[in-house]
Amino acid sequence: MKIPVHLFAAVFFLLNLPALRTAAPDAPPPPRANRDYALFFAVDDYRPASGFAPLSKPIANAEAIARELRDRYGFATEVVKNPTLDQIGAKLREYRDLFAKNPSGRYPANGQLRLYFSGHGVVENNNGYFIPTDGDLKKLYSTAFAYEIWRPFINSMDCRHILVAVDACYSVTFDPDWYNPSMDDLEFGRPGERSEGDKLLLANESDKCRILFTSDGREDKVPERSNFARKFLEGLQTGTRQDGVLTSTILAGFLDFAAPKPRLTTFGADQKGSFVFVSVKPRLPDPGADPAATDQLARDLTAWRAAKSANTIAAYRQYLSDYPGGEFREQADNAVRAIQADLDLRRDDLAWDVATEKNTEQAYQKYQADFQNGRHYAEAEAKKRHLVTRPTKPENHN
Repeated sequence: MKIPVHLFAAVFFLLNLPALRTAAPDAPPPPRANRDYALFFAVDDYRPASGFAPLSKPIANAEAIARELRDRYGFATEVVKNPTLDQIGAKLREYRDLFAKNPSGRYPANGQLRLYFSGHGVVENNNGYFIPTDGDLKKLYSTAFAYEIWRPFINSMDCRHILVAVDACYSVTFDPDWYNPSMDDLEFGRPGERSEGDKLLLANESDKCRILFTSDGREDKVPERSNFARKFLEGLQTGTRQDGVLTSTILAGFLDFAAPKPRLTTFGADQKGSFVFVSVKPRLPDPGADPAATDQLARDLTAWRAAKSANTIAAYRQYLSDYPGGEFREQADNAVRAIQADLDLRRDDLAWDVATEKNTEQAYQKYQADFQNGRHYAEAEAKKRHLVTRPTKPENHN
């Protein structure tokens, strides 16, 4: 995990939290209105001769997430639909210049920028590419958005907090360490994100972040109906704490249960700062809460019962975030581990079903590489031996 001062990824930072807490639902835009930005590149249309099939979800997913960021968190959003490679480059340079020059005080260096790429992606010779609408599979070097080239550019932007999300096949290749097996399954987290909101925001004023979320974590293809986008949207809609803050760590908790398993990491000049989303909508009280229960213990109990009733990882993590010293922390931790274990077993079984359906030595090897302690590991070894020793049908020379 890495984190510096003016570089690369999509982050949403905040100031003046007390003012946000007390703002009425119909109050004017909060002070962060000119600090938080989100830029989307979404591609549905690909030319028949390009080697890439048209898609139907990227633009719709981008617009849904942009709408949530704008309406719930006060982000200034822009969705670039079906951009060419030149248009992606021009738009990134435009935002770089806006943050460098800060026209009318609207793009401060201590602001936040969230970048989102959605469409086709490929990998060739250990280099990853996002495919614009004019991309050509036979001319990747000249027509595709090369992560190796543009990652340093994004990292160098004069914006303190950047969060990059890539929802495309082989998106893990955006991470410069994607090919390093030792980087797999690292737990994503930001220091201090379970502290009180005011302390968290003050800490963010000094520490840079360059955060990267990709829809695949192991050089996988991803489905067009994106689980990554769905979990991202779910986190934005339901992940805020009682103080109205959604942190990158909490959001990562939602994404961690997308399938395929995503990569949640950092890049560039990361300094362990946080990308934070601050809601401009006051959080509604729990309708099941007792109005007379004003003491901390009663609120703790009400929140725990709500989490237990929902019985989801997101709900338990919300409880743990809102009540880091809560009476039911141990039970919430155990519940998260139990649900996670069940999900891991389901992933294991699903991967095994895929391997047996393919029934090739390569498929079983991939299962063993992905699930080194999987419950079908020995069975996969036996299947490989059977394939190697299986007699071949003699040729007919008549």
